[in-house]
Amino acid sequence: MNPKIDMNRVHPELREALKMMPGGNFTRESLPAMREMMNAMPMSPAPEDPSISVYNKMIPGPEGAPEVRVRIYEPTDKNQAGPGLLYIHGGGYFVGSPETTDFFCIHAVQEIGCVVVSVDYRLAPDTPYPGP
Repeated sequence: MNPKIDMNRVHPELREALKMMPGGNFTRESLPAMREMMNAMPMSPAPEDPSISVYNKMIPGPEGAPEVRVRIYEPTDKNQAGPGLLYIHGGGYFVGSPETTDFFCIHAVQEIGCVVVSVDYRLAPDTPYPGP
């Protein structure tokens, strides 16, 4: 846990969980190494499933902003597609990508029959809030 966190400002129900989090001093200088380490971590392999189509698509961003890549997972039989699920991958908004959660997204399509759209959002601090 980061010793700089004032635990009095944290909701009492979250304090124990926060104590279990690893400490870290994430800086702009350490970020490239952290991203490299995260990208090198083995992921659960996504199952090969011919009944599911996985592809990338670029969609327009807000005016003045770049396009945003989304990774779409859907049943190959369009008659089987159910509800939609917008999925935002984890990583604290500074690491990760849709590919890091392929396994989960494919599993959601298999179990729910939904279409999953996972956003490859721009990462901090490369794109400061609110970003263009």
